Amino acid sequence: EVRYTGAPVLSISGNLLPPGGANFQATAGDIIRWRWDTGASKWRAVGGMHATGWSLAGPESRRGLDVFKTSGNQAIANNTVTKVTFDTSNFNELAYDFTNQQVTVGKARYLISAQVEWTSAVDVTRLALRVYRNGTILRSHNVQASGTGFQDNALSFIYEEVTDNAIYDLRVIQSSGGSLSLDGSNNVTRFQIERLKQ
Repeated sequence: EVRYTGAPVLSISGNLLPPGGANFQATAGDIIRWRWDTGASKWRAVGGMHATGWSLAGPESRRGLDVFKTSGNQAIANNTVTKVTFDTSNFNELAYDFTNQQVTVGKARYLISAQVEWTSAVDVTRLALRVYRNGTILRSHNVQASGTGFQDNALSFIYEEVTDNAIYDLRVIQSSGGSLSLDGSNNVTRFQIERLKQ
């Protein structure tokens, strides 16, 4: 049993399987019970208690993230696939990497939701929101702008991840002929992933 005094990111590795079966952001006060799995040759989280009082089950536990923009708009150039940058989280138990704007997950079933708000558009412009997995489009949602005001683009789906260390990120592309911006002032541009119990 280990009581954490800092807030390390516990990453899936050759000899470690953190709570939730994915990268895990520990918090000061978390207690995690580890067991050596001789067959798998790795330390496996088998339970514990989160600093908030919630139970930390083993790799089958429910884990998630909710990241969003708060620090201003993000300019998106015409016909350029661009990663959406996030700066804040409500919770980040999957250890979202704010430096590289991506998250690494393990084998499990996930509910993935994404939403962006464009501050303006050009009428009939194509606006696309894409979830990428390991550098390839996993899901895409395209809308055609109606008018020139705020435009929303959202998608939500369940996906069965079959490999460890799969990298997910959120990207957009637009074809207005000029630069458009994602709204970063009201917390609506966000990315959420929740590991579902099976």
